[in-house]
Amino acid sequence: MRHRSSLIALLLLFSNALPGAAKQSRLQSYYNIAEGNYLIGDRSGAARGIEQCLRLDPEHAPSLALQSKLLLEQSEIEAALASAEAAIASAPEELEYQVLRALILGNLDRREDAMAQIDTVLAKAQPGSEHARTAQHLKGLLKMAEEKWDDAADAFQKTYGPQPEASDTGRQLATEAYLEKARTAPDIEGALAAIDQAIELYRGQTGRENLEALSRLEIKRAQLLAQAGETQQATTVLQQIVGEDPDNLEATVTLASLYANREEWLALEDLIEPISKNPALADIALYLKGRVALARDRVGTARARFEEALELNANRPTALQHALEFYRSICFERLKRRDEAIKSLKRAVDGGYVPETPDEAVHLGRLLLRQKDLDPLLPTLEKALLRGNTSAEGWALLGRAHIKKGRNELALSALNQSLDLEPEQAGILALRGSLLRKIGDLQGALVDYERAHQLEPSSPVLSYEQGLVLLQLGRIGEAEPFLRVAARKLTTHVTLDLLHASCAYTLGKYEEAAQSLQQYLHPQLEGDALKQFKANQSDTAAYLHTLLSGKKGIQISELATTSKSATLYNDYARGKASRKQVLDWAGRAETPEQARTQICAASYWLAQLERARAHSENLKELLHIAIETGSPENPEFQFARWQLKHD
Repeated sequence: MRHRSSLIALLLLFSNALPGAAKQSRLQSYYNIAEGNYLIGDRSGAARGIEQCLRLDPEHAPSLALQSKLLLEQSEIEAALASAEAAIASAPEELEYQVLRALILGNLDRREDAMAQIDTVLAKAQPGSEHARTAQHLKGLLKMAEEKWDDAADAFQKTYGPQPEASDTGRQLATEAYLEKARTAPDIEGALAAIDQAIELYRGQTGRENLEALSRLEIKRAQLLAQAGETQQATTVLQQIVGEDPDNLEATVTLASLYANREEWLALEDLIEPISKNPALADIALYLKGRVALARDRVGTARARFEEALELNANRPTALQHALEFYRSICFERLKRRDEAIKSLKRAVDGGYVPETPDEAVHLGRLLLRQKDLDPLLPTLEKALLRGNTSAEGWALLGRAHIKKGRNELALSALNQSLDLEPEQAGILALRGSLLRKIGDLQGALVDYERAHQLEPSSPVLSYEQGLVLLQLGRIGEAEPFLRVAARKLTTHVTLDLLHASCAYTLGKYEEAAQSLQQYLHPQLEGDALKQFKANQSDTAAYLHTLLSGKKGIQISELATTSKSATLYNDYARGKASRKQVLDWAGRAETPEQARTQICAASYWLAQLERARAHSENLKELLHIAIETGSPENPEFQFARWQLKHD
């Protein structure tokens, strides 16, 4: 071992003592070996060779540059930069090392320094030289990293001069920059503009590769047009491509998909045959055949086609597989197999499928509303509608879903969208009206109810809704006729009878009030529903019964009640109970809000006894108590305000 070490030392001394020419020859020999190892992928051999070179000459620029490349590959980027800069210091005129430094700076995310180095190279290099092309290429890559797509495309085109073959390469790289620009565009208009820039690169070009690239770009443009809702324009572009090149399967399949979305079934059938001839497209052909069958209401056939295609895709989930699951869910829905429909729909949505047509969005919305947990499907419906697959029903379904989740503002926005598309939807106008009433916009609610009622004048439900909002607005005289219609027609909703009776009594329409009270006391109910009604009969009915029984000419059946509130009210009427006793009892409740509501009602109906006696001071005091304790949602609050104003 000692002899071997001595031999190595002697060799090193010998190499240092070599004449300059011999040493240079030995250095070049070591470098050639190192470079050869690097080129064949022997990185360890290359590293050993570089080490030998740098022992002979620590400032050997080619070895330093090769070392820099090797370190860069090993992700030792700072060390790579140091080697590149040492190479430049040793050979400042060599532009290759400066380009290498720019590349390393780019890897360090020091883009400004990298661009400055590139500009230095471009200023020194001969236009069209290898160094100039490499620097321009690197400049294009750095511009892409900065998402400056136009600058990147310009740099790539400058990289490769006007020679045909080189120009093709530059055009391809510039196309990639524009495609990235399209992919990152904030909207479809921006994406279309970027694709148009790429298309312009190929205008007037010849050669098979250029024409194929142009065709691919035209197809991509058509797909974007379809996403933007410009399906007719997209169809025209694709028809032209297929007409010129019937073997262009990408264009054929894209056109077939558009025909399916536009429900042009005869045109679609003409394209299915050439697609079916290609075994690799068997699943697509089955999907399209299923769409045609479903459109013709051959649900069983359609489902069979979709499931056959799903079997072909079983081991390789694709976007098509998710579309197949979606359409299988439609088949299950039509077959009334709702659980299976939901399962298929969830598989489609979990896979990232977003409805592509208004009808698809409606299908999703209908199934969505049958779910207890709306969250997994709700974002997909929103995404589908915002993509332009919009319809009045789709937005209305989204609005209903948001209402179920208690998201009133989002619900209102969706209902507005629905009514913008189709203004004369009585049901949606009424739904928006109820939402506006809920959030306190009574005037807005009234406008919607009035419009809905004009569209469906015979609807008792709309009569009730309009009467209720008029009541909440304090317009008692206008509310009463609508409440009367609702009470007479919606006979199983007994609380409407009592509400109308109260309203009519306030207006002095005692016969109308008595008729509605009579209907309330003898409802068209049976069994458990009747038992429940009798167990929860309102004290207001007892108050009204006492008041109406004292009116001349009014006949009303006896009231059987054991309510203490009713007993105290009758005792007050006969002078056997005080106001305090009645109101104290009314204030007993599980919650303060409920207590205030009961005191409001009791105060108002006590006031009606004082009104009948013409005790104006007591009347006013009790009406004020009703207003102070109640809230605008309480009918007696509105009755009290109206009576103070009109008596």
